[in-house]
Amino acid sequence: MSRYFFVITFILIAFNSFSQTYEELVNKSMDYLEAKEYEAAEETLKLAMRKEPGNEANILLLSNLGTIQRHLGKKEEALISYTSALSKYPNNTFALQNRAALFCEMDSLAAAMRDYNIILSYDEDNIEALYRRGLIYMSEKNYLAAEADFEQALDINPNYVPVQGSLAFAIKTRGDWEGAEEKYTDLIY
Repeated sequence: MSRYFFVITFILIAFNSFSQTYEELVNKSMDYLEAKEYEAAEETLKLAMRKEPGNEANILLLSNLGTIQRHLGKKEEALISYTSALSKYPNNTFALQNRAALFCEMDSLAAAMRDYNIILSYDEDNIEALYRRGLIYMSEKNYLAAEADFEQALDINPNYVPVQGSLAFAIKTRGDWEGAEEKYTDLIY
């Protein structure tokens, strides 16, 4: 049933794509996303990019396509989409964060660490990159580096609860029970 739905949807999309403009296809893909019809959204984005391969907006569409593919479990295809977007704009923080998160899902922590380091070289106050890099340091049992990232993130936003909890856990894991108790108390308040 699902296979037939996909084939029929693809045929309808292909038929309609001949008469639809680039913008109409992009809008249609967003409609499919809202309806949680991810396969249709994926195919519609691909059709839009084929219609105008030189359109500058395709960089954003490639990143969105990667996110859709991630959602569909197509991790290798998502990696290709994110990397394609970054080939044109290597300092695009949005695509770098998406690709780094995908690398984490794929257990490629060294590759994720490279992307987070690139992000932080452009924007040293990127809280999400600091937090995620700190989590990678935690997985490597590099607690002092993790604490440094978590503390830098808290300097930027002292109320970011996930970072507060991770910092307390890093301190506890390092064996500083008093410091951990203080951080957990702060977290509770």
